[in-house]
Amino acid sequence: EDPDSPGKVNQDAHFHFTLGRFSCIGVLDGHGKKGHVLNEFLAPHLKQNLEGKLAEVNMEENGQRPIDGILIDAFEESHYAARMDGNVPAGRSGTTCVVSLMDEEDGIIYTANVGDSRAILGIQNDDDADAVAVEVDGCTSNWNVKQLSVET
Repeated sequence: EDPDSPGKVNQDAHFHFTLGRFSCIGVLDGHGKKGHVLNEFLAPHLKQNLEGKLAEVNMEENGQRPIDGILIDAFEESHYAARMDGNVPAGRSGTTCVVSLMDEEDGIIYTANVGDSRAILGIQNDDDADAVAVEVDGCTSNWNVKQLSVET
C-alpha cells in the first residue's frame, strides 16, 4: 500500500520461469481503476502462452521458429484473451508490459514491450556493475522486440 495514497491498490504484476535453455521474466504496470484486475489475468496468461510456445522450440531440433515471432504472438494472444473475457476490464483499464527472455544456448537476450515499460540490463564487471537501458521504441498499438547478443 502506498503511504501517500491510503487504500490505493498495487496494480503491478510480474512472472518468471526457466524452461530448458530459456529464462524469462516479465513485469506489468497496470493503470486505471481496474489495472490490477487486468494484470491478475494477464501475468499468468502471458506466462502460460510463452511457456507453451517455448516448449515447442525446446523440442525442435531444426528449423526453429524465430523467437521474436513467439514473443509477439504471446503478447497478441494474451491481449485478445483479455479483451474477450467479460470479467477482465481490458477496455476500461490498461497495462504496460516488458518481457526479457534469455536464450542461454545462443547467448541472446530478447526484450519485448508494449506501452512505455522498458528494461535495464545489469552487467557485472569484476567488482563493479553497469546499467544499460534496452531501448525499444514502443507504443500501445505495436508490439516491439529487441535482440541483444551477450557473451556468456
